[in-house]
Amino acid sequence: MEVLIHDDPSKNLQEGVQLDGITTPHVQNAIGSPTHMVRGDICTYFTVDLIDILTEEESLWILQQFAEDSTSDGAWIANNDIAIEGYFQWLSGISDNYTHWYDGEPNQLGNEDCAVLHKPLNGAWHDISCAETAWVALCDKWCPTGWHYNAAFSKCYWVTNASGTWNYTRDMCTHFTGDLIEISTEEESLWILERFAEDSTSDGAWIAYNDIEIEGYFQWLSGMSGNYTHWYDGEPNQLGNEDCAVLHKPSNGAWHDISCAETAWVALCDKCK
Repeated sequence: MEVLIHDDPSKNLQEGVQLDGITTPHVQNAIGSPTHMVRGDICTYFTVDLIDILTEEESLWILQQFAEDSTSDGAWIANNDIAIEGYFQWLSGISDNYTHWYDGEPNQLGNEDCAVLHKPLNGAWHDISCAETAWVALCDKWCPTGWHYNAAFSKCYWVTNASGTWNYTRDMCTHFTGDLIEISTEEESLWILERFAEDSTSDGAWIAYNDIEIEGYFQWLSGMSGNYTHWYDGEPNQLGNEDCAVLHKPSNGAWHDISCAETAWVALCDKCK
């Protein structure tokens, strides 16, 4: 299967996603012709989903990429009325503030619950049976609502809204298929500190850096050691079995080693796009 990716620096392809830094949401077009359900699985395999189209400008840009990348006449999009017959909405739950239905569509003939963007009709939409196999799909990449996206690092970022132990707040991250944040450069650290200052009143936030496995050897949860570190002066000091790292806002984002059982801190989470 061939996957083609395009960057569009001017679009927000998902309502609610906050785009920061160098903004480059993506459109993926996976070539093939399964049903709407299987096509959705192909999108989610790449941690994306069928595309939401929210403006005419976005629709025109997507049509241009589709024309360049595929010989198919049509492609599945996320609009559907599977949940409530006659009520079309996006998979994200957003209803149709913008639509581009072809004249007479949706016509609901033969249980047509899924939408296809039709290239020969200037990108207009038709409702089609979700079981048809003639169409490719348009996929987009997005962050969950409330997360920030930075394309320079191809990651989504989030500050938890509750504090707790290192493990407790880590569970909040993994609930969204993310994890505690790994920070690899000074540039990323400064950008994260800005988001943290905007999004939370907490003075500190757990990050993924720890020496739980080997005392005195700090590494990220991914197993990578710290090519970049930002310890505060005298840290890590290993006082009282301090195995987990906190990013400290009043110290300009410098890190302190802290007991993993402390409950005063929120967490910084990330997930790859």
